[in-house]
Amino acid sequence: MLPVAKPINSIPTKAVGDSWFVSALGVLSAHPHLLEKVIPKWSWNHTEEPGKQLGMYNFRDTERHPGIFRFRFYRFGEWIEVVIDDYLPARNGQLIYTHSKDPKEMWCSLLEKAYTKLCGGYRVLETGAASDSIVDLTGTVPETIELNKEGISGQLGENGKF
Repeated sequence: MLPVAKPINSIPTKAVGDSWFVSALGVLSAHPHLLEKVIPKWSWNHTEEPGKQLGMYNFRDTERHPGIFRFRFYRFGEWIEVVIDDYLPARNGQLIYTHSKDPKEMWCSLLEKAYTKLCGGYRVLETGAASDSIVDLTGTVPETIELNKEGISGQLGENGKF
């Protein structure tokens, strides 16, 4: 079962300048079919008993998760899998980077960790563009639309639609 992504306003931005990444998470959380590409469904063996499976992994199952997480990102024309552990950077017991207001909802923190692993470390969060991360998270090409009066009127067709 996929995690139920909460509205993006439940994910506060941090002082590290990661609002561009949080914006991209907002796009992803609004489209469950895209979220499913990035967070694949999988099962694992929870006991020593061979063949016994718990079924599909659920991010809210904090008591029984396997301690590793798989994510997929679209880079250079193909989906690449990134595997991470469940250790997240914290200071004084508080997560440093992106996290949900709900302490049991970890998908955004874990997804961000996997993304930083893909890109070379947490330093990548200091600067970035939402459009770049949207490509990596969705495999789609975003379009930028200027929302000022001159910009939007120049992008409207004759019938007033994009």
